[in-house]
Amino acid sequence: MVSRGGNWCLYATCDIPEADIREPEGGFLGADLGIANIAVTSEGTVHAGKHVNQVRHRNRRLRKRLQKKGTKSAKRLLRKLSGREARFAADTNHCISKKLVTEAERTCRGIALEDLGGIRERVRLRKPQRVTLHSWTTFLCMSCGFAEHADINAARDIAARGAADWAVSHAADDAA
Repeated sequence: MVSRGGNWCLYATCDIPEADIREPEGGFLGADLGIANIAVTSEGTVHAGKHVNQVRHRNRRLRKRLQKKGTKSAKRLLRKLSGREARFAADTNHCISKKLVTEAERTCRGIALEDLGGIRERVRLRKPQRVTLHSWTTFLCMSCGFAEHADINAARDIAARGAADWAVSHAADDAA
């Protein structure tokens, strides 16, 4: 039991058994994660990050003005603003991830995400090439002419890779 600001809080710990891993009956929902579009699903749902970037830009301008002013009230406001942007971004990410999980549960599918670990070591393009590459929003297949939004195409590839990886990992479990 803990007292905080005149309020008493009781912290209790309980053991909850882990849920069984269910077979994704409807396949996989692929999610491509990015900066301009925070998440794009293999169904074509785009969760844009435009609002987050607008808030970041507004906060950057406000911090610049307040730091330039340097008064006591400005410093107090800067302290107040210090964690607001991070909390806003975390809340936005949480809401988007909740939507992805709800959609996957509703359609009895698993969620496949891309592995972004070690991406800096894997990418060998120079910065001007990366800027050019990331400015393209459409994927175009040179052999068949198939055209699709690049993020949606990536999400579909991730979903297919997730299904293949699931089959391989569970084939070993079934054989044992």
